[in-house]
This record gives sequence, C-alpha cells and structure tokens, in this order.
Amino acid sequence: MKMQFQLNPTLKRVVGIAALSVASLLTTTGTASAEGDAPFRCKPGETYYMNVMVSGVEYWFPVYEMMKQAAQSMGCKTVYTGTPEYDVNKQLASFEQVLAKKPAGILLHPMNQTHLLSQSTAQQRWVSQL
Repeated sequence: MKMQFQLNPTLKRVVGIAALSVASLLTTTGTASAEGDAPFRCKPGETYYMNVMVSGVEYWFPVYEMMKQAAQSMGCKTVYTGTPEYDVNKQLASFEQVLAKKPAGILLHPMNQTHLLSQSTAQQRWVSQL
C-alpha cells in the first residue's frame, strides 16, 4: 500500500528552499573539492543517519536524497531509518538502535521532541560524550 501525501503550499516552499540550500552547499563543496581544500571531509567509514517519523511517507524521500548527495560529495555514508508508524515509542526504539551504532551524526525529526529526548537514556549518554 503506497501512502499519498500532499504538501501544503507553505511546506512546498520550505522544501524548495531546503533543496536550494543543499544544492548551493553541493556546488560550494564541489568547487572546494576540485581546488583541493574541501571545507569538510568525512573520515573513512563515518556514517550519518536520518531518523524520521512515518518513514514511508513520500515527503522524506527527496529530503534524504539531498542529505545523501551532500554526504557523498564529502565522502560520507548515509543510512535512512525511522518507523513507518506514527508511534513515539517505536521511534524512540529506532533512535536508540541508531545511537548504539555510534554514528558520526543523526538528522532527527522526532514526532514528539519532549518525549523522545526525556525518555532516551541512550541519547543522554551520547550527548554527554560530545
């Protein structure tokens, strides 16, 4: 079953601006890489995760694609994760599984920020290590 998702006009503008920002970053990074002094390069094996709510919704696909393209231009790996359900406890479990892998970074879109951050003991340990 394919989920259909319609973006309202304001959200379409936000997604468009985000896409332009990432494209600008890619252009800048690509130029710097060609010149040999890239402002940011990943260490070998560094992986960045994207963890979102309702991960099967088409809204996230272009967002992840831009993250993946930006990461590839800097030599990083990416992984798309989350939960297909709208369930804060399942997203918490998914988030903690990502934290256990000790990623270089996480792009997180929580469905309930207060619950996710207050309940995640793994997240608290991870933040304290930064």
